[in-house]
Amino acid sequence: MLFPVRRCSVVLNLMLICVFCPLRTDAGAKPRQADATFLVGGATQTLSGSPFVMNSSTSAIATSTTALLQTTSTSTQATLGARATLGLASSGMQRNGIYFGMLPDWDFYGPQDVARVFGAPVAITGDYITISKADSSLSQIRYHTPVLQQFASSSVYAPAIIPGDGVGNTNFTQDMANALASKFLSLNNAGITVWCRFAYEFNGYWNVYGQQPDAFKESWTMLYTAVKQAGAAQTYFLWSPNVWTGDINDPINGYTNYYPGDDMVDLCGLSFYFFGDSSQTENILPTSDTFSSALQSFYDEYHTGHDKPIVISESSAPYHYNQPAGFVSSGNDTEIALKYQNASGLTPAGGGAAQLEMKQDWLEELNGETTALQFPGLVAVSWFNLFKDRNNQLMDFRAIYGDNATETYFRTTLGTSSGQPSGGLPSSATRLLPGFASCTFGMVSALCLMYSERLLLS
Repeated sequence: MLFPVRRCSVVLNLMLICVFCPLRTDAGAKPRQADATFLVGGATQTLSGSPFVMNSSTSAIATSTTALLQTTSTSTQATLGARATLGLASSGMQRNGIYFGMLPDWDFYGPQDVARVFGAPVAITGDYITISKADSSLSQIRYHTPVLQQFASSSVYAPAIIPGDGVGNTNFTQDMANALASKFLSLNNAGITVWCRFAYEFNGYWNVYGQQPDAFKESWTMLYTAVKQAGAAQTYFLWSPNVWTGDINDPINGYTNYYPGDDMVDLCGLSFYFFGDSSQTENILPTSDTFSSALQSFYDEYHTGHDKPIVISESSAPYHYNQPAGFVSSGNDTEIALKYQNASGLTPAGGGAAQLEMKQDWLEELNGETTALQFPGLVAVSWFNLFKDRNNQLMDFRAIYGDNATETYFRTTLGTSSGQPSGGLPSSATRLLPGFASCTFGMVSALCLMYSERLLLS
């Protein structure tokens, strides 16, 4: 009778891992920094301290995982796996041969929920992980590992690593590099392929580590060396600036001055959003070449010139709403999905375009047939799926868990017939307080073990 008691305790612990780990938010982590990743049709704008565009004129695990992993997107059979590279599964979610990933709102849902909506896992799962001298525990990765491992055979993990103290050897230390290398090795050992997006958008002045090319390259080299010495063979380096429409050789805003060298870069990516009109406040449709015209110089330099796979590391076409009367901001660039789970009562900002139109057109530019033919070296795009209070507006970046018509379009275009409507966030959804999940997990696990020991002694 001893074994069943032990087995019960183990099962209870595994159940707790499934429940709590995917939702854990690290106390010191920033799921998303205030960034500036938006291409619009005109000039650079600075709104509430955040720049957006730079150009040359201005500066369901338990029941559904198995079925989902056996499902392949029906929209891409003709070119399935044609651009598979560096851990991408040939059967991964894709359209016109371009893989599709997502940066979920980990506070409320994870890869298992995204897979339920699409009927299959996305090919890339994004994350935002902060490391600093004060906290290099990387506990957020640890809490996300169980659910990532569920989809390891079909989805690459692409964490954006945020050096919270900045870059350069005095800010990003050898100990921090070693901590990341050790964590990436453990992920690889668990079967999880990693695309490390270190100090993403490094050419943007909105980041504490931004616009410091020499210090950036110094820290990149330190981390790359540590990862290789650790033997994390399934960890690849995704070098990813913010989109820039001016001279790529601009020493501060451009790309080339930050490039650490072909031997230390596996993929080259961009943060690239469509933000609407030139004021970045209205809902308008992108032109047919908005994406291609801005991508071309980056593509020519790093795919044609350096033979690197190209990735759109994060993207969306956020839909603008006016802030409702009495709205109390929690701070610029904060996530508001819990406060406004249903946006139907909000008033759209000006411009006249519908949310479905904007996001449908932008998805077509990202991975439509024309783009696939023009950029054969473009291997993947990832969609940023959050709802934000930003610059005195509410901005809905979401493809799923938001507007129903938009979700239906994405689900039927990219997913499979087994996909299910999200139904929005559960009415009882709450953001877990920092430390809540780990404390609860630890306390209940301890109680389970204590109880089992007591049974053994009695």
